[in-house]
Amino acid sequence: MKKRKKKTNPKAQQKALSLFHFEYSLLVDRFLKDIGLEQGIDAFTGEFQQRIVRRHNMPQVIAAPDSVIESNQLKMANFLFKKFLEEQQVRCIPEGPTYNLAFYFTTEIDLEHSISRATPEELPNLENIRQQLKTYFDDHETKHKIVFTRVGFILESIAYSLVGDINEIYYLTIQMGIPNHELVNYNKYKTRFINFVLHLKLREEKEIFFQNEMRKAMKLSFGITNFGVHEMLIPAKELGIDSPFGSIPLPVYIQEHALIRIHERVGIKYSSEVLLDLFFAFQQPKFKPLTKGNALIEFKMSHCKVGYLKVALAEGALLVQTFLFLTNNGTPEGEKLNHLLGMQKADKKYWEIDKLSTFLESDLEENEELKQLFIRAGCKSLFDYKRGPKLSHDDKTNQFSTGIGNMLSNFLHKTQQSRQEESD
Repeated sequence: MKKRKKKTNPKAQQKALSLFHFEYSLLVDRFLKDIGLEQGIDAFTGEFQQRIVRRHNMPQVIAAPDSVIESNQLKMANFLFKKFLEEQQVRCIPEGPTYNLAFYFTTEIDLEHSISRATPEELPNLENIRQQLKTYFDDHETKHKIVFTRVGFILESIAYSLVGDINEIYYLTIQMGIPNHELVNYNKYKTRFINFVLHLKLREEKEIFFQNEMRKAMKLSFGITNFGVHEMLIPAKELGIDSPFGSIPLPVYIQEHALIRIHERVGIKYSSEVLLDLFFAFQQPKFKPLTKGNALIEFKMSHCKVGYLKVALAEGALLVQTFLFLTNNGTPEGEKLNHLLGMQKADKKYWEIDKLSTFLESDLEENEELKQLFIRAGCKSLFDYKRGPKLSHDDKTNQFSTGIGNMLSNFLHKTQQSRQEESD
């Protein structure tokens, strides 16, 4: 049985539209008074008043024409972005009340643009208005940078949360003033002030000859908002590796073997999480040089060191050969553990202390004597990680749930920590 289409009521639509415009004009009036304009909206008359109460469409994520973006991914990206804009607040002026970023993008940008470019012919009281709004205009550039810094973080996080396969790279670029004919707030003639375009690229793969055999490897490249795909490039000497290339930055490749070991030893389930942790491992690498031109790069999860990436020079590139858990032979902590506990590789494998899951799920921490031996060996971070907040099993039932929770907070926290360490 076919569903009957609900008949539209033109009068009801017109009434709803009038109510929306009235309520929105009140919001604009309050904003103007909050930023210092005593008369609020009444300081403007006629056509100019209509201009400043005009509400643009919300910024939206759209798919790049040359990228095959699935509809559910685009839907999720827009859901996350809209939620962010509606919840994030920014002060209208220093020490003033806050308004959400949705208001900033749909109204405030255009309002500021209109007033700052107005002429005395349009506004006879222009000088008086600008004098009252001096604090607002003096602060606007600083606020603009704060807003777009926050937006940049969320767009990076959204891009990572969409990753379903290790080979995928997502990034977003900004477009201004793209026409939009969708029905928004009962008005199909509005234009969207800003669009964010979602792009998808695949990582480069190739075979690298290393230790007398060909190794299939993937280039570590990352999507950077508004800059596209960015290769991870590091001079070998910055990792303590002797190199004929001197200070020339070299591309970084990772073997499939290393990705398998990361999954086995620390249990990272989602590609997006692996990529974030790899990105931060190489952004400001903490390394330990080894003999024969190798180096160990610290690998952290939730700011806690859980192991090392073993890196070597191969065919003009840096190759991540494998991942060593913190207790594995070949790491400083693992070798010290051998000495303190009298353990070898087979013993570690038998007792499964070569996996993060043992530290998370066993009663190892409850044995104080044993715990102190691990701490003396340099493995305190494994217990720190255990005490940190974790996602429940239900939270990990699908990739997008992880994207909303773990991915967004992880990216923001790790980026902030990285910048803090850089400034220190």
